[in-house]
Amino acid sequence: MRKTIIFILIIALSISIFAGCENKPSEIIKPEDVSRGEISEGYYINKDMGFKIQVPSDYHVATDEELDTKFNITQYVDDEEVESYITYLAFFSKKSTEETEDNSHIMISIEDAGKYGYTDKDTYIEYMAYDKSTTYKAIEGAKVTLSNQTNVWLGDRRFANRTVTLDMEGLYVIFDMYAVIKNGYFLSIMIGAYSDADLEYLRGYLDTFVFE
Repeated sequence: MRKTIIFILIIALSISIFAGCENKPSEIIKPEDVSRGEISEGYYINKDMGFKIQVPSDYHVATDEELDTKFNITQYVDDEEVESYITYLAFFSKKSTEETEDNSHIMISIEDAGKYGYTDKDTYIEYMAYDKSTTYKAIEGAKVTLSNQTNVWLGDRRFANRTVTLDMEGLYVIFDMYAVIKNGYFLSIMIGAYSDADLEYLRGYLDTFVFE
C-alpha cells in the first residue's frame, strides 16, 4: 500500500488533465510533436522547447517507454473519455523507476497553455499546487504544508514557484514546483525530494538550466 501511495504522489501532477474539464475550451492540443529531447555531454537538451539542464550525477534517466507508461494516470481511471494533455519530457531519478520508495527525482513536462483559457504562469502554478495539496489532504494522517508563491530566476527567465510538503507516518516528501510559458505551453519542472539533503542537491541542478 505504501508503494502505491508513493507512486500516486509521483504522478499526482497529472490530476490537472481532467479536473473541471467541462468548463474548459473544447479544442485542447496534446503537444505530441514536441520531442522528448536527448542526453548529450551530461546535459538533457530539448531543441523544440529551446532549453537544456544538467542531469544529476549517477541518476537514472527514464526511457521514452517509461515516460509513456509510468506516469500515464489514464490507465488508472475508469473513464474512456479522460485524456492526458501533459507530455512528460524527462524524468531523472535517484533509483530506477521500478523503485518507488524514497526515490528523489526531477520531472519535466509540458502542457497546452490554451486549455485553461489563460497564459499566466503564476495562476498555473497556483492551480498545480492547489491540486496537489488537495490530493494529499485527503490521505488519512497527512500533514500538508503549502508555501507562499514566489517568482524565481532559472537561466534568463522568471519561473513561478511553489512548494508542497507531505509529512505522514513513514513518509516525508517535498514537491518543489516551477512553471513558465514557452512556445504556447506551460513548461513545468518538479523536484520530488524525500529528504532536505536531496532537495538541496537537486535544486543545485536548477542553476544549470538555460534557455537557448
